[in-house]
Amino acid sequence: MANELRHKTVGEQLTQAEFEAVGLHVLNSQATGDLIIATSATQLSRLAKITTGQYLKATATGYEGATPATGATLTLCNTEVYNATPTEDVWTDLDLSAIVGANPAVVFLRIYSPYAGGQYFNTRPNGETEAMSYSPGMCWGILLNEGEFGITMGITDSAGIIEFHASRTNPSNITIDIIGYIN
Repeated sequence: MANELRHKTVGEQLTQAEFEAVGLHVLNSQATGDLIIATSATQLSRLAKITTGQYLKATATGYEGATPATGATLTLCNTEVYNATPTEDVWTDLDLSAIVGANPAVVFLRIYSPYAGGQYFNTRPNGETEAMSYSPGMCWGILLNEGEFGITMGITDSAGIIEFHASRTNPSNITIDIIGYIN
């Protein structure tokens, strides 16, 4: 049988030193880096060394080497995506697909407002209908005072579009830059 743990052949009679020797037990096809695993309630077997960069993944019958999935990537950029006076208190689509692709993404936005009276700014995924609170510190919302920049985040829909909402524009241009995204 392949890969099973067995006794090394030492002759007909073992000395005490041979019985206690580290090399008494070996695995068929044993190599440096191999592991011993239980393949049944009564059998220990060899699991060949996995490839560098892999991890052990449990399967229905034991373990195997598996390659980690690649994770999302943070991309940094500094691209102006909006410079206009938005309609006050109206959710406005902002198509970011030319930058993030036509897919969902977490986006990091820098917003500049020249409005002297303070301006709330919120984001939400395109198509979302939930009302957004203007509470300071709310997720994805910021309060900008005259001449301030603020950083917020949002999530695009599957087409790469986000909605934003600006209050108290009276009329003032706001500038939105995308400074990074994860997808």
